[in-house]
Amino acid sequence: AVLAAAAALAAAQPAAGAVAACELEVFLLFDASGSMDKFNDRCRDTLEQEYPLAEYNPQKPCWALLNLYGKDAHELVRHVCRSANQADPLMSTTLFRCPGTGKDHKEILAPTNDEQAITDSWELLSVQAVNGYSCAAGSLQEVERIISEGLEQSKKDGTAPRQPIVFMLSDGNLDDRSRAVAEAKTLRNK
Repeated sequence: AVLAAAAALAAAQPAAGAVAACELEVFLLFDASGSMDKFNDRCRDTLEQEYPLAEYNPQKPCWALLNLYGKDAHELVRHVCRSANQADPLMSTTLFRCPGTGKDHKEILAPTNDEQAITDSWELLSVQAVNGYSCAAGSLQEVERIISEGLEQSKKDGTAPRQPIVFMLSDGNLDDRSRAVAEAKTLRNK
């Protein structure tokens, strides 16, 4: 889906002097459960190899690595949009964990392409606590809601809907795996 969206973007040509809206929307879902600190030594090694200049909290190297991967994902999509002479994509960030150990999902950044808001969201994301268990279904339902609202708005406006790209950044140790998989399948069919 990402390659198809990238090909569509490359073919799009805005009017002379105009910058068209990017047809992509990035959803970054971050696992904020306690297991995200489980492999700190491996994460520290990876940070030293892949991001030798990165500054991070030495108590949370895995969380820092996840944040850097999220930034890289956003930058990749942003590069695709810009190379097609389009504005930056919308981006949102959401944390997830299980109910009873914090909210099942917490929106850090609502969909926007405002650079200052995105920069501020990276700062806010970097200081989040990781604890509890991993339940991703609530965050996927929230993404589905946002996509559905965008589709409805596109129909009203007579504009092409944005193509969603969902990145789930996790260790994969989900406590609601079957619900999360069902929600992901629902998203895929949007």
